[in-house]
Amino acid sequence: MQFDERQFRKFLSEQDISDILDDLASSINADYGLNDKVLLVGVLKGAVVVTADLVRRLHSDVDVDFVRCSAHGKSMSGSGTITLLRDISVDVRNKHVIIVEE
Repeated sequence: MQFDERQFRKFLSEQDISDILDDLASSINADYGLNDKVLLVGVLKGAVVVTADLVRRLHSDVDVDFVRCSAHGKSMSGSGTITLLRDISVDVRNKHVIIVEE
């Protein structure tokens, strides 16, 4: 697969991703009860689908919000500067916050 002049290969199958999300949801369901206030914060844009798939697997209601960041620098290793382009709008006080990034 080629994207933006870069060549990529499949790393995980759809089933692998589904299994990982099942395991993650099971852990979250075990750690937090129906009365716990949980906030999932997805990192845009890549985590939109993963966040939605995760929410569907959870047994309790959760709040969901998103942040958007921009990385500066040409390195793919993450050694550049990060700028927050969109912050969450939900109050995080007294909530368990889980960051979701793809």
